[in-house]
Amino acid sequence: MCQLDITLREATPKDAKELLRIMTVLNKETPFLLVNQHSLELDDTAMARQIDFIYEEDNQLILLAFNHDELIGVATVMGEMDPPLRHIGEIGISVLKEYWGYGLGTVMLEEIIFWANEHQQIKRLEIKVQERNERAIGLYQKLHFETEGIIRCGFLSENNEYLNVLLMSLII
Repeated sequence: MCQLDITLREATPKDAKELLRIMTVLNKETPFLLVNQHSLELDDTAMARQIDFIYEEDNQLILLAFNHDELIGVATVMGEMDPPLRHIGEIGISVLKEYWGYGLGTVMLEEIIFWANEHQQIKRLEIKVQERNERAIGLYQKLHFETEGIIRCGFLSENNEYLNVLLMSLII
């Protein structure tokens, strides 16, 4: 078991290059991510602009997890822009495989819930998770997310199989 010294902080534009690097690694490490492939194609400058935009929005967040100085996890809340939907934030959480099982996902999700309560813009957190990702589903249930429905054939797997995706949410 390695010695962890975890720091969580909000991303700033200077994190663009490292964020792109870890997103590429995370996308290759696990079949569970529902990644926006467009984000992986951004260059450092475009990613820095995107981070700056998100940093200024009161209903969006990019949370970075570091072990010492190494970026090991990313959690996001992407809020809607349309006024009737601004209270909805879609969550994404990814941790390097080497750090699975240390409770980092729990800590990051708890921080997101705290952030949503403090900023009072997000009233509904939601996440889509592949039905086969039992560990993630267990985490969300532990923190009181409820399954609202199943999106049948919601994801095409690495084996060209159509998989179901759960829609889970937490009302703040």
